[in-house]
Amino acid sequence: MFKKKPSDDNVVVPAKNRIADVKKFAWAYIVTALLYQLAGGPPLFAVLFLGSTFFAGLLILQHSERAEQVAIAWVMVLFMLIDAAVLVVSEQTHPLPSENLVIGAWIVQKLWYVFGIALFVPVLLDPVVKKNDDRRYWAIRIAFAVQFVLAVFMFYDKREEHLKPVQCEKIVELMCVPVAKPEPWYTRATLAEDLVFGLQVVLLMAAFSKKEESPVHPE
Repeated sequence: MFKKKPSDDNVVVPAKNRIADVKKFAWAYIVTALLYQLAGGPPLFAVLFLGSTFFAGLLILQHSERAEQVAIAWVMVLFMLIDAAVLVVSEQTHPLPSENLVIGAWIVQKLWYVFGIALFVPVLLDPVVKKNDDRRYWAIRIAFAVQFVLAVFMFYDKREEHLKPVQCEKIVELMCVPVAKPEPWYTRATLAEDLVFGLQVVLLMAAFSKKEESPVHPE
């Protein structure tokens, strides 16, 4: 006659609510990571820090509506710009990681500056490029123009590197023994290359993607 009241142990939390809770945590993490990035980033475990931030942003992007996708795209682009500006302005280079971590570090950097741009920037750029064919043609022109700019930058960067004065640790029989420095692994030239490749992917995908046609309503 009377239905037995289900116990609390049998209550199942809907998957939608779980995703919402995970997204809240991801947003909190990304905002905190952005503040740390403004302060110069963590002194240790930078690869883990960047990788976690990237996947937190990707989670929000994949489980959000259009307005929230635009918001997370702007935040992630801002994060990338701050990281790039710190590298350029302070003229720092990332030292070569240990042999066991170098592949992981390489993957994380490519995730940020190639795949990160290719995933987050289209949310902001595609609606602008797809409006008419003229903008598509301009996107193709810009994609190949930035390749030329990259080649010029790489030429002058290599030239500047060769012209840098050598610091001698000591002089033995009129021969300079250079100061031992850690071999740079991620430099401004590498950053420029990754940024250009990521931007080219975005522009070409937007230019060659199928144009969304407005539905025809019968009279």
